[in-house]
Parts: sequence; structure tokens; C-alpha cells
Amino acid sequence: MTMHTIPTTVALALCVGCGPAAPPRELTDAVREYTRASTGPAAEVVPAELHKARAALDAAERAFARDPHGARVRDLAYVATRKAALAAAAAQLELARRERATGIGLVPAGPTVGWWVDGAVGARYYF
Repeated sequence: MTMHTIPTTVALALCVGCGPAAPPRELTDAVREYTRASTGPAAEVVPAELHKARAALDAAERAFARDPHGARVRDLAYVATRKAALAAAAAQLELARRERATGIGLVPAGPTVGWWVDGAVGARYYF
């Protein structure tokens, strides 16, 4: 290396270090999980849970803007990820409850061998 390239290399290394910080993996995971939940049934079925996940993600993003390398960013992003997953799971649970309440899915889709009626409870069973 010549004497002219050493200062240039040092200057480039310092400039690269001054660039914007990349978000931690936990924050990108939180954004991905929220996007998955918000594009699924949670937006219509459990919007309150999805709103909680958005608020948690906003808090993580604000913490990242204040201190990109702080542990609080990772902690808040982890909470946001879990809240988004909870919203998605709550939507699936609510859809299953609605399905059960309407009786959809209780009758088998394929051919049945036979059926019998339980007179005591008034239920029809397929086998």
C-alpha cells in the first residue's frame, strides 16, 4: 500500500461507520410479523388486537430512531413480534369459534359410511 492510499482507506472506513444503522433482526422480524398479521383475517376479525400490535411496533421504531444500538429496541421489537403473533392467533381462534357456532365443518366433506341420531341430545353423528 502506498502512502496515498492509507489515508483514503481510513477515511472510507470512517464514513462507512457514520452511515445509518441497520435495524436489528428483532425489529425486522416484528415488522414482518405485523405485516403478516395485518394482511390476514386479524384486520377484520380482531382489529383491537392488531391495533395493540401496531402500537407496540411504533414504540419499537421510535426507540430505534432514538438509540439504534440500544437494548430497549430489541426488547420492544420482541414484544411487538409477540403481539402481532397473538393478534393472528386470536383471529384464527375467533374464526374457529364462529365456525363452530354456525355448525360449518361439523358435517364431513367426503362420503360417509352411515349416520345415527342420538335421541337423548338430538345430535346426528356421522361415521
